Amino acid sequence: MTMRVYIFLLLLTLFTSGLSAILLFFYMNPESDFQIAFTLMGTAIFLFGSTFFALFIYFIKRIYYRWEVYMSTLNASLRQSILMMIAVIATVTIYSYNIFEPKLIALIWAAVICFEVMMQTLD
Repeated sequence: MTMRVYIFLLLLTLFTSGLSAILLFFYMNPESDFQIAFTLMGTAIFLFGSTFFALFIYFIKRIYYRWEVYMSTLNASLRQSILMMIAVIATVTIYSYNIFEPKLIALIWAAVICFEVMMQTLD
């Protein structure tokens, strides 16, 4: 798969997940079933955020490396954005269940950062 196809698929995922998040926000009633609404909206926001931040991180790296980027750069950007969105979704989930513990949030983010450092050493 070439870089253009990969970026096109990320853009397609970005627009479709953004559209689904907007439609879920306006047309879904979360009072009827909170778990289904939370799961669907979380999935849409996860896909939107991870593709948005993957493209954003990729273009920042592209500028930083002076347009000398490879497929591994895009893969790393996607991995970093997925890990970041996992931490954000976990944080929002914890807050939605009224668990206000800053140490737990810091532990989640520290675990995500440690996992990313471990993945970078394996690359």
